[in-house]
Amino acid sequence: MSLTDLPKEALTARFAGPGKPFEFRAQRLPNLRDGEALLRVDCCTICGSDVRTIRGEREAPGSGLLGHEITGHLIATADSGPITDVEGKPLNAGDRVICGVAVSCGECRYCRREIPQKCERLLKFGHAGSGAGWELSGGLSDYCHLPRGATLVRVPESLRPREAAWIGCAGATAAAAIRTAGPLSGQTVLILGTGALGLFVAGMAASAGAEVLAVDFRKDRLGVARSLGVASCLQLRQGDDGALQDELIQTFAKDHTGGRGVDIVLETSGSRAVVGTALGTVDLGGRVILVGSVAPSDPVDFYPEKIVRGLIRIEGVHNYIPRDLKTATDFMSENPSVLASLGADFPVLGLREIDKAFELAQIGDHLRVAIEP
Repeated sequence: MSLTDLPKEALTARFAGPGKPFEFRAQRLPNLRDGEALLRVDCCTICGSDVRTIRGEREAPGSGLLGHEITGHLIATADSGPITDVEGKPLNAGDRVICGVAVSCGECRYCRREIPQKCERLLKFGHAGSGAGWELSGGLSDYCHLPRGATLVRVPESLRPREAAWIGCAGATAAAAIRTAGPLSGQTVLILGTGALGLFVAGMAASAGAEVLAVDFRKDRLGVARSLGVASCLQLRQGDDGALQDELIQTFAKDHTGGRGVDIVLETSGSRAVVGTALGTVDLGGRVILVGSVAPSDPVDFYPEKIVRGLIRIEGVHNYIPRDLKTATDFMSENPSVLASLGADFPVLGLREIDKAFELAQIGDHLRVAIEP
């Protein structure tokens, strides 16, 4: 399909500021350049970072166009030829794809070091400014402009749009965390936080043969964790102070490992207090992988001697590399029980219902709220 067969404009829902309703604006469809494509958005799920933006806790893109968990149909590509997926296979109009969060150049210092999510010329869906040439830069629209270098994975037929969209952020980031953790069979893994990211990590770690332990405040989320194969859960109480929570988590970890501590901790909550706790739960030679700390916080105190003498490794994971998106997509399509646990309760609303959708997302009763334009 060519652009001449399409409407001339897209409908976008633009963020106007904390406490203000979204503004609906028409945006002219782009003239596609070499390596670019146009996507008809089938679904964009609302991520926790989107919620922080509308609360004023996170900087908003100058364009006001949010949404980075995107899936849809390719409907037009540049005349120069088809674009490719992460495996290098051609994509054509009509193909269903999941979009990766980041668009990288493939040539700079960081791309060559295989951390393309830190590209010197990085673009991110739902994060872009208002510069000319990429006005349709987010998923809260009925069309999205895919720049050259976009990370794209084909959607298996088994996945509905609402199940596919959030793989582009939560699922792929979880796959990056699991890749960083290394072989997990026979390992004891502690997951701190069972939000969307933590639950993806839990399902992947359990499927990889780990004994998985999980900690959270929410009984419902821990119930989902158990359905994903988590062996044991600790529910904290909101009224407990930090010292008590620290003691409970460390005791929980050591009680399930004969007193030695776990092999790997995956911190997915982003809580400053829990990051400090994580260091006290690992065995000699253990690994602490920080995934959830994506917002500014106060420093965390720890004893360097304990890290040195305990041979403890601390690593950070932010976003992911292209093959992680493929790994996460394959995992979801090949594990129907995980899919049933994670994708069952998404409210689905239209683009014109965007304010109601964010109200639901802020309540936090659902892992995701889906927008299907």
